Amino acid sequence: MIEALIAATPILLVLVLMAGFRMSAMKAMPIGWLVTVIIAYAYWKMPLQWIAAATVKGTLVAISILLVVFGAVYLYYDARLSGATRAITRGMMSLSRDRRIQAGIAFLLVTFFEGAAGFGTPGAIVGPLLVGIGFPPAIAAPLVLIFDSSPVSFGAVGIPVWGGLGASLDSPVVEQVLSQYGITLQQFLYKDVTFWTATLHGIMAIFVPLMGATFLVIWSGGKLSDVKDAVPSLLLAGLSFAIPYWLLARFFGPEFPSLVGGIIGLAIYAALLKAGFAPKTTWDFPKKMDVGEEHVKYERESLQCLRLWFHMFF
Repeated sequence: MIEALIAATPILLVLVLMAGFRMSAMKAMPIGWLVTVIIAYAYWKMPLQWIAAATVKGTLVAISILLVVFGAVYLYYDARLSGATRAITRGMMSLSRDRRIQAGIAFLLVTFFEGAAGFGTPGAIVGPLLVGIGFPPAIAAPLVLIFDSSPVSFGAVGIPVWGGLGASLDSPVVEQVLSQYGITLQQFLYKDVTFWTATLHGIMAIFVPLMGATFLVIWSGGKLSDVKDAVPSLLLAGLSFAIPYWLLARFFGPEFPSLVGGIIGLAIYAALLKAGFAPKTTWDFPKKMDVGEEHVKYERESLQCLRLWFHMFF
């Protein structure tokens, strides 16, 4: 028990610094690293060479993640300056002006961007897109995080499964245990882990758009009754993603469920909305933001959403 507490000390310290003292990750993480080094050397008696090697490996992994994140931010600005953002915005508005249904569409966009790049890409791209169509930044940022719950295990083309879990289980002991059941590590990851992860997350994905829209209404000062007539359509948004998501995981492995499932789900949901599977009433924020407002205001609100997202890391 004591050893477990000592091992968890750096993680708990970082959480306290960031959540309790609101310190940025750029400041809190080096402190956590220094405490980790001290504990590893003084308590665990780890050789300095091991500490140095672990530090170098951790730095390289962190750089690779930062490259993906900053690549996502670059993609956002490129899409905005090229007019792609406006095109996506017009597409969302043409499908429905109901903010609850737009949240369902945003869920499918989040699944695609999570599957394509992961590492916070949905927050950097979909959040500002929502702001661009009139969502308050303080609502858009946490809404994207809620939507990113189901696709995250297969984010960045399945890296959490074959890269994260696969790297940690890649040892002779694990291979020996799996061999007793007649399977290899790759078979275990691509069949058992992928299948059951997709099954559990797929079930929850059916209800995630509804949950997000419910929070959206409540955060805006509305009532639960305001969500009632949108329930069937929001469940369809979840099903549009969950079914192809599960099938892709079942037959193709961890690389495609979020990425391709998001694309298929978006196409299915768009067709359903055009076919009339949408609420008869249109719900909007109490203080409506017109999407035709000046470009300067759109820029300011989009940057505010990005700052909210980046504050969690820097």
